[in-house]
Amino acid sequence: MITIPFTSIIREDRVRRDYGDIEELAESLWTKGFIHPLCIDFNNNLIAGGRRSAAIDHMIAHKATMQKELGDPCDCMAELV
Repeated sequence: MITIPFTSIIREDRVRRDYGDIEELAESLWTKGFIHPLCIDFNNNLIAGGRRSAAIDHMIAHKATMQKELGDPCDCMAELV
């Protein structure tokens, strides 16, 4: 497994449009981390993990609020947000 910057992942043409409760998933990822990482192809196109990537967007946009309400993110999420 390799690590690439989150911003370099291409998330176009996703089939799923409704990602459900992203805030709840973001809180879970913030405190517990990932069970499964995002899956990308060799061109950095997102293959699996659209909901998780939307939750990461939410965490980045609401970092200050989440940190105030939930404390510091778990170690694996601290690098992303």
